[in-house]
Amino acid sequence: RRQRQMCIRDRYKRLVVLICFIVHQLASAQSDKLRYTFQLNEAKDAIDVIMTYHQHSKDTFTLLIPSNYDNMSLKNTVLVSDIELISEGKLIEIGGNRYRYEGNEREIVLSYSIPSLSGDYEYLPCEGSSYFQPAITKNFFHMYGDMSLILPEFKSDENVLFDIEIEWKGFPKDWHIANDFGISKNNKGKRLKQSKEKLTIGDIGQTLFFGGNYRKFKFSNAGVNFQTYIYGDFQFSDENLIANIKNMTNSQMEFWKHFNHSKEYVISIMQKGKDCGKISGRNMLDSYSFYMSGNFTKKQLPVVFSKGLTHEFTHSWIGMNLIGNNPKWKETLWFVEGFTEYSTQLVNLKADIINKKQYVSILNNSIVDYLLSPYATTELEDFAAKYDFSDKFRQLAYDKGVVFAFYLDGYIREQSNNKFNLKDYLIAIVDTSKERINGNLDIKIMCDIAKEYIKVDISHLIERYIVQGEIIPIESPLIESLRFKEMVSFDYGFDFLTSMDKEVIVGLKPNSNAYKQGLRNGQKLKAIKAITDKVNGTIGIDVIDKSRVVSILFKPQGRTIKVPLINKLITINN
Repeated sequence: RRQRQMCIRDRYKRLVVLICFIVHQLASAQSDKLRYTFQLNEAKDAIDVIMTYHQHSKDTFTLLIPSNYDNMSLKNTVLVSDIELISEGKLIEIGGNRYRYEGNEREIVLSYSIPSLSGDYEYLPCEGSSYFQPAITKNFFHMYGDMSLILPEFKSDENVLFDIEIEWKGFPKDWHIANDFGISKNNKGKRLKQSKEKLTIGDIGQTLFFGGNYRKFKFSNAGVNFQTYIYGDFQFSDENLIANIKNMTNSQMEFWKHFNHSKEYVISIMQKGKDCGKISGRNMLDSYSFYMSGNFTKKQLPVVFSKGLTHEFTHSWIGMNLIGNNPKWKETLWFVEGFTEYSTQLVNLKADIINKKQYVSILNNSIVDYLLSPYATTELEDFAAKYDFSDKFRQLAYDKGVVFAFYLDGYIREQSNNKFNLKDYLIAIVDTSKERINGNLDIKIMCDIAKEYIKVDISHLIERYIVQGEIIPIESPLIESLRFKEMVSFDYGFDFLTSMDKEVIVGLKPNSNAYKQGLRNGQKLKAIKAITDKVNGTIGIDVIDKSRVVSILFKPQGRTIKVPLINKLITINN
């Protein structure tokens, strides 16, 4: 009898443990809930926000406040204002644009405001990167999740999922409002709520919100509805622009069928200034935005697409979604940016946006910029460490990545007897992105996928040309013939490009002509008076040394090199 009682107790204990385990699993499977109510505040050119956060997990958390990262000063600038906790508890500022929540509430409610930081513009501004910051005017608003949404942040490594709901109040009834959650629809004069489930914090940060007096266009391709919104006065017709976008999307759908995108994909085309001549864009979760000057003409549309619009769209399947969870993501930018740019021009060629001659010319530009870059032989670790300090370092990710993608495309074809090419490799990466990569793509995973799916070992190539920084040879079975162009390469004796970016002399070599003529690390760069493109030419620089302006003249070490350029390709299309 005693043994039977003990047996019953053991079974009871095991049952309790099992029930607790099941409850814990069900609780951990539940998503936390985030709700944002946006209220237009026309008087202040702002959007007031009520944020409600209901958490299921027991983790303590902090709140991450939207900010703009300034590369020059290396400081974060907060982009929202008037943060106030409405529910019980306290918000304790802990630095780094973070607040720690202290309290016992499972649901917290706070309010804050998103001010317009773009100034009094009819369009988005031209200057700097300010067009990425929230813009709220009487005609439109345009903002990004990571620069407008306060988000919870956890200390644990648990990948918390969120169900998110969006509500819009006080916005004009005739405004189009669209975002990564779809299209804001009206029902009897009231805007319906929008929602999406099972999103990570990274997903929510990669969202786009915009609305206003946009012109709306819709077309479908392979079951995907591309909702395109245009704002601005361009010197080409909307129909010309949409026709090119249709061709571009059609040329990319082979990749899209391998990717987990929403059936409602949103595109925002915004005017940036009247005649600033600049183009830029940003790819997001299920959307992307593109900015261009109002002075572009129909003849310049191929330039707009080849320089940026197609590139941002291509990021929808080869972008930050692959590396967003990797703490060393800068070490993979040669892939994310370079391989995207290489694929971009193939898409433009396939879509008849550029011709074969233009394609070869664009590829040659990347080759020249890569081979003449003073950072061409930088090792990967140094590149990642210095990436934020120089635009030229960031540009190297594009140019070096393009050249390596071209080289690797030919290598894969050769090693597989033309059974596979780079497109097959990229499809394998996209196919395994959710279950295997999950935002943590790194060099090891890249090499493993190449071995498994296309049966080609690329690890030694990445080690030599990417990790160690050896110069990538301009050779490929894709090339029919090369030509050579004489160009001048300079060693200035100091880190010329970074010094210009930081406006302070850095990286000075002790035995250089610049040092011998009085240049020193730490001197403030005031002006570049003269610069040469000749081997024996002279450079003139004004620096501030001990509160006085000093003019320095010196001869950089110049040499003439022959840069190989592609004269003709055997094949182009994948």
